[in-house]
Amino acid sequence: MRSQLKWVYERSTQTATLYKVWEELGEEDTVINRLELEPMPMHVVFRFEMEHLLYRAGLHVLQLYGDFYEQPYVEDSSNMIWLALEPANE
Repeated sequence: MRSQLKWVYERSTQTATLYKVWEELGEEDTVINRLELEPMPMHVVFRFEMEHLLYRAGLHVLQLYGDFYEQPYVEDSSNMIWLALEPANE
């Protein structure tokens, strides 16, 4: 079994589209079965946009992590994990 993964990014709409294909290989690596998923478009949110959206929603950002292990967010982090709370009523 081998898989192929391809990303296409469209800057004008901030959309990343994922294309994935699995191939079952037979003798001499000939393809005997192929499964191709429908393209999966995903909107890309930049850090400043998420900060703005959370602020507009009335939330206070407590922390931003770069992964689910609470590693610091850096430029090449694979994720943005936001910890935000609604401020307490005074």
